[in-house]
Amino acid sequence: MSTNNDRFAYGFFVAVGIATVILLNIPGCAAMPDRARVELSHDSHATAGAIGCHSQCAEDGLSRASLILKWQRGPVTVEMGEGWNLRGRNGGGFYGPGEVFTGRVGYEFNLKR
Repeated sequence: MSTNNDRFAYGFFVAVGIATVILLNIPGCAAMPDRARVELSHDSHATAGAIGCHSQCAEDGLSRASLILKWQRGPVTVEMGEGWNLRGRNGGGFYGPGEVFTGRVGYEFNLKR
């Protein structure tokens, strides 16, 4: 049986996919990302599973598969992605629907000339 959260997550995931396809097919569109990548990632606490860390370290992290879009203007980067928790709803201590949004804003420094 599907819940309202599951239906919302599915609808949101589909809407992001459709918007991405539309943006990628508009030639010369300023909103078109500079790069796209598919990634598998895992986020966790450094103390997860550590000796002496019991109840407060019960979560073992979030493993996800995502499509990430990246915009870069000079050293400023913006990344947005949509993905899926590989352990499903409430998996790995990450509570909520299986759909996972990723958003990042950063500034990149050149280390080599």
